[in-house]
Amino acid sequence: MQYFKDYQFYYFSTESVTSAEERSEIVQQELEAAKEFFKTSFAPEDNLVGNIKKYFPVVLFLTGVILAVVFSLMKMVTACVCTFGAIFTVFGIIAMLPVKHEDETIKKKPGKSKLPTWFAGLICIGFGISIIIPTLTSSVIGVGKSVALTGAMFFTLGGLFFLCDTLIGAVRSRTAYTEDVTGTCIGYVKMTDGSNNNKGRGRIYIVGTPVFEYYYNGQTYQAFQDNDMRTGALKPAVGSVEEIKVNPSDPYDIKYHNNTGGRIFAMIMALLCLGVGIFLFAYLPNVSDSGVKISTLSGEVGNGKARFDDDMIAEYITGDFTVSYVTVEKKYQEDGVWLVDLSDGQTRRLGDDDVDKYEVGTAFYIVSPVGGGSGINFLADDWEYSGSHTVHGAP
Repeated sequence: MQYFKDYQFYYFSTESVTSAEERSEIVQQELEAAKEFFKTSFAPEDNLVGNIKKYFPVVLFLTGVILAVVFSLMKMVTACVCTFGAIFTVFGIIAMLPVKHEDETIKKKPGKSKLPTWFAGLICIGFGISIIIPTLTSSVIGVGKSVALTGAMFFTLGGLFFLCDTLIGAVRSRTAYTEDVTGTCIGYVKMTDGSNNNKGRGRIYIVGTPVFEYYYNGQTYQAFQDNDMRTGALKPAVGSVEEIKVNPSDPYDIKYHNNTGGRIFAMIMALLCLGVGIFLFAYLPNVSDSGVKISTLSGEVGNGKARFDDDMIAEYITGDFTVSYVTVEKKYQEDGVWLVDLSDGQTRRLGDDDVDKYEVGTAFYIVSPVGGGSGINFLADDWEYSGSHTVHGAP
């Protein structure tokens, strides 16, 4: 990557070890650069079309957030979740649109992905679809399977994209840098990076990479390897002459370190994500369709019901059975015993554990053996029958 002397998002130094004073200067310079960048990024354009292009993504994002909040207040869980998926999808589509001129500030920043913007857009679309499709099908496949499907799609797509990124970088590293030249280390570009510890606290540290001056095809260049930011004492020393590789199609694109270890680690992580995704897909049929409770801005709401089918009933009842849907029409006490009159004309006795569950208006399923005997009940607010038998009295 070309070295720009006056670029504010990195700091040029001739010291291999960063002192406390220099660290403060680097942090302050980046803060000032960030302020200036955001100031200019959101400054109005001179024409209407330019303003529309600049502010449309911001308006779109804010609209999505507002809709998500409104849906959450209305306890519309599906609409709320799908809105977040739509935000990913729409921004992915926007990223895939052709751009006439890339922002020069971003273009010069080290660590910028070598992948084309359409690939990044494809990643956003994939993640958006991973949210939308399982959510929309939750009423058919069950909430448990829907959540598992989202995880399976996320891990699978993430693993595939991560794998493609790693493979593209590896192939490019082997094929693009075909010219060998000698370069003199004239200093280092340094910038901040950060991470969180296990307690969630952020930590800022300084990373850097050497800047080389070299002569290629009759011209002098100053450049650095943009994906080789390292911590600690930087090497080589200023004034050292080193062998570097140059990309003939872009003489400012150089390679000093191979970063083989980093690529191996990235490959392992990509395969691990892919493996988790495939496992979740394979395990999907075994996931319980249990309903879940989701907290919204207006309180807790159920997102789907647990399902019981013929196989589940067979664990409790041997032989054929009937399924009825009834509601409690009357609840009363006789001789210290609680009784309920049901919509099918039956009167049933409540056990001590069931007294608080069956109030007037409560709907539930009664599964009874055909030959008589003890049956089982499922509260309709929490359960839904998905078996092959006819449900008598179903609304």
